[in-house]
Amino acid sequence: MNLFLPRIEISLSQIQENAKVLSDLYTGKGVSLMGVTKAVLGEPSIAKAMIQGGVKLIADSRIENIIRMRNAGVFIPFVLLRTPLSQAESIVENADISLNTEMETLKKLSYHAKEQNKIHQVIIMVEMGDLREGVMPCDLPQFIKQTLSLPNIKIIGIGCNLACYGGIKPDDKNMQELSELVDSLEKEFQIELKIISGGNSANYEWFNSCQNVGRINNIRLGESILLGCETVSRKAIPGLHTGAFQLVAEVIESKKKPSIKIS
Repeated sequence: MNLFLPRIEISLSQIQENAKVLSDLYTGKGVSLMGVTKAVLGEPSIAKAMIQGGVKLIADSRIENIIRMRNAGVFIPFVLLRTPLSQAESIVENADISLNTEMETLKKLSYHAKEQNKIHQVIIMVEMGDLREGVMPCDLPQFIKQTLSLPNIKIIGIGCNLACYGGIKPDDKNMQELSELVDSLEKEFQIELKIISGGNSANYEWFNSCQNVGRINNIRLGESILLGCETVSRKAIPGLHTGAFQLVAEVIESKKKPSIKIS
């Protein structure tokens, strides 16, 4: 008798193979992968499968999930995708990098980084039209200037998010605008931005068709690794497994009945 129903069966080998196919695809144009584990609550075995497939960073939206993975022996730089002000102390302690858009949060991270004698690395998110998150481009130079003045905070990159809230898809225009912003900021502030994170699983169609990715050198992938599809059309990506997660349940009743209710 199987007592564990319903359940979700997870194929770690398929997740690893998906990560490998996508890693080979994106690195072919100089783009590294962040594996996003927020959909699986930071399950350590899934994070390890992504790493074995070639992802270079693990990203999650909850610091609790990052702590879980660290405690389970996942050894890789961790990125926090959202940065609550109230968790700044734990973020500095447990995340290597965080994505940020608010100066008050950065000041709090700076305070705790100084207290912990750490350098906390940050990626500044810029708004490219989808309206989910990011500093407005016109405000970005002043925001960068303020961030550079914060002790124990190091800006290592710029990122954006598209095709999530407002339905604005990644395309040559907005990706070029992001690249131009990077060039402008590096020139103005004499800094090197090492990570230019151009988006998420929704970037697949743009990436596959573009001739030049510009300054984009990183992408954040969760859904395409886990489910094998891209997030705009919901189409399967060639060469990827789409059945890494299978719901197993017991049928309680199976009968033929009229399609109209009986009064």
